[in-house]
This record gives sequence, structure tokens and C-alpha cells, in this order.
Amino acid sequence: MTEGVRAVVVCAHREFKLHRVEAWTLPGNDASDRVLAKTGFAHEGTLKQKAWFKGAYHDFRMFGRVADDPLC
Repeated sequence: MTEGVRAVVVCAHREFKLHRVEAWTLPGNDASDRVLAKTGFAHEGTLKQKAWFKGAYHDFRMFGRVADDPLC
């Protein structure tokens, strides 16, 4: 998964010239959080009750990176 996210990040910044890329994970999804950290994303906070699905509101952990951030 890390290799796939790394490829998406490279494409987003180099090919599409996006300055900022964001990703969200559900609290407790430690594996996804580690993949994002390995690809240079920084945890920026938790969005409380961001989305409604499966009959309830859920928090989301927000991660972001900008083009100048090192690709780990």
C-alpha cells in the first residue's frame, strides 16, 4: 500500500501540479495512518463527526502534505 500511495503522491505533485494533497482515516485505523506517515503526510487534527455512514456520524483523522514536503 505504501508504494501505491507514494506513486499517487508523485503523480499528484509532479504531473497534476497539485500543491496540496489530503487524506482522511478513521480513528483506530493505525495501518493507514502509518502508510500516510511513511509517504510524508502529517496528521493535522481530527474532524469531529465529519461524515454520516452506517447509521452514525464518524470522526475522521485529517492528514495533509504539500509539494515541498519530503517524500519519505
